Amino acid sequence: MRIRDVCEVNPGVPQWDRLADDDLVPFLPMERVWTDRLDLSEERPKSEVATGYTRFAEGDLLLPKITPTFEAGRAAVAAGLTAGLGAGTTELHVLRPNGQVHPRWLLHFLNHATFLGRGHADMYGVAGQKRISADFVKSYAVEPPPLEVQVHVARYLDTETAQIDRLIGELDTMSKLVTEQSRENQTCLALGMSSSPSEMDAGRAWIPQVPAHWRVARLKYEARLESGHTPSRSEPELWQNCTIPWVSLNDVTAMASLEVIDTTVNLISEAGLAASSARVLPAGTVIVSRDATIGRTAILARPMATSQHFADWICGPNLDPRYLWLLFRTAMQPYFNSLTDGATLRTIGMPDMRQIVVPVPPLTEQHEIVRAAEGVRRWETHALSEIRAQVALLRERRQALITHAVTHGIEGLPGVA
Repeated sequence: MRIRDVCEVNPGVPQWDRLADDDLVPFLPMERVWTDRLDLSEERPKSEVATGYTRFAEGDLLLPKITPTFEAGRAAVAAGLTAGLGAGTTELHVLRPNGQVHPRWLLHFLNHATFLGRGHADMYGVAGQKRISADFVKSYAVEPPPLEVQVHVARYLDTETAQIDRLIGELDTMSKLVTEQSRENQTCLALGMSSSPSEMDAGRAWIPQVPAHWRVARLKYEARLESGHTPSRSEPELWQNCTIPWVSLNDVTAMASLEVIDTTVNLISEAGLAASSARVLPAGTVIVSRDATIGRTAILARPMATSQHFADWICGPNLDPRYLWLLFRTAMQPYFNSLTDGATLRTIGMPDMRQIVVPVPPLTEQHEIVRAAEGVRRWETHALSEIRAQVALLRERRQALITHAVTHGIEGLPGVA
């Protein structure tokens, strides 16, 4: 048989016309479609989703059609719908079983490795926007066992996959705790919080306390503040022969995982520099984003220029750039966010940057703090790598169980009598 023999694919929903325009229905953007946790918390009036969206009914199967969501095996059963109806993204195929297959058995079938692999190979469209067609779904061969066997297989897989999903969820929580612990430990190091209370003095501004022998000073007295600029886009000649690395908002995402930035998405030209207030900054300059993702920071690995969206700090002799980066990346993140609270357009102005106060430990202690923080980050990287490896093994196990059960039954699987 083919899937079209046991299901309607993308069927109509005649019950939809019975709803009033102001009746609320669950709405599913793609990010809310998950096999194990279909999120029905968002509701919209029928009038808002009457056209341009996918309609479905209670008990329908929702199959993501677009890469990479399709390959992730995120088909789900629409259950618990208000008034038995819902709407969602157009990137869903809807399958309605006709009684020859149990919905939960078919759900697992749609999420098994062979179906997903062949669907991926059959996708059409450009990279990043590839989709599986309705014809692929309709014509895919399916060989369901008797209904009572389907029910048995579905119950077994529901139980086993739920246990695996619970373990994956626990590992995900552990991963977040590792990251939080790493950030907290680095913050404590940056602020010298390992000292005993008797050795601490009251801080200033955003700094709660500091060791008594540390200085607290305006950053502008410890480092020279610079900024950048963007040459006029209306003068094409300024964007020819670009050879100088130029940090822009296009680099902010990559900076989330960087200490040192050595390549940039965009380059700037000598003519562009000359026609703007941007200039080449020396290696070791600590840059911090003032717009978009506030507080993203990195150290320039080599001479570069930046756009006006960054504040650029060239450290003096008493400030290690790596220590300043550590302060920006950990302890000062809440402070940066506080500078933009309530603002419609989130940005930190240069006047605010000039007022920043920072702790200044003796230079030898700064070096020690930097080395200790590097050790914390190595621990974090190792721990997260171990967790990811365990998650990968669990997902492989989950997929192997599903594939074997829907293609060969459950006899011979571990734990099955």
